[in-house]
Amino acid sequence: MKSIIFSTIFIQAYSIIVPSKDCFKVNTIYNRGHSIAQKTAAGPFECQEWCQLVRRCTHFSFTSASQTCFLRQGDRSEPKLGVVSGPKHCPPATLNQVQAKPVCNGSLCLGGSTSKNSGNVMVDDKPVCDDDWGLEDAAVACRQLGFPGVERATKESEFGTVSSSFSMDNVRCRGNETDLKDCYHKTADDCD
Repeated sequence: MKSIIFSTIFIQAYSIIVPSKDCFKVNTIYNRGHSIAQKTAAGPFECQEWCQLVRRCTHFSFTSASQTCFLRQGDRSEPKLGVVSGPKHCPPATLNQVQAKPVCNGSLCLGGSTSKNSGNVMVDDKPVCDDDWGLEDAAVACRQLGFPGVERATKESEFGTVSSSFSMDNVRCRGNETDLKDCYHKTADDCD
């Protein structure tokens, strides 16, 4: 998933990030039977930390009885007693900060951040995959949303967990396009 931060002036601000336990689901398993890796872990937090180190992992499932962590790709869930599951990254719960409303222009939106000038890139209400995502692509999205420029392009859903169903993949802009959809891209995703 691509994320971008737009700004011409950047003011460093510090906040306390508190892990959101609301993103963990008890008695739920993701993509049953399709783990990409497994190992023994002390608990769901350690399991999530391992998932964050593995690029292909999007979700994890931790089985309490066997203390086994399963890394998963995908967000299809089903009930399973004794399993705690969650995404690679929980959306941050910040003290004294409220999530900003998404900034949109047509089908392109930027959201998931506490700032109106940063967030995950969405097209047609679905995330844009971060494969090949870079400054040229971010510059086109910024321009389309009315921002004067781009500060940096981020990857791996920096601004919160998103769906594993993507609207665009392998986006490659030249940098002079006026709409992100005008850039070369694939609509069938193989996002990894």
